Amino acid sequence: MRRQITTWALVAATALGLAGCAGAPSTVGQPVGSAPAASAPAPAQAQSVAEACVAPSAALSAAGQELADAGAAISQSGVDPQSIMSAFDSAVEALKSAAATVTNQQVKDAFAAIAGDYDTLRGLLGRVIVDRDLSALGEFGTAASSIQASAQELVALCAG
Repeated sequence: MRRQITTWALVAATALGLAGCAGAPSTVGQPVGSAPAASAPAPAQAQSVAEACVAPSAALSAAGQELADAGAAISQSGVDPQSIMSAFDSAVEALKSAAATVTNQQVKDAFAAIAGDYDTLRGLLGRVIVDRDLSALGEFGTAASSIQASAQELVALCAG
């Protein structure tokens, strides 16, 4: 039971953190009345940081929903661990899809770092709920800190 609560809390926290990354980019430095770009420019054009921060919004929202689904699955009693892992797998793939929509290298690297951190967390989650390796619980704090640091870097970059 304790493991289930710990895992649910971690997934819920990461879902909330990811939802924060999907918000609109900063408009600091933009003329009043201007709106950020709604989509990525054609591949031939260089993508600005602001455009790159907006481009993956839909994919980030999808990843947040997948993490919310994983949290919901964990909170249900008797849920198959594979269904939880499947939801988390989908979230990580959604993050990778988000990174793929970005052509600005700075922002792409920041998204790739977040996707990598969530991939690490996915591995730890598998060890705990599938393999029943409770020793992996000790690594959750480090993984969560890494996710938070990567997200803060992305937010700082996108805030300009």
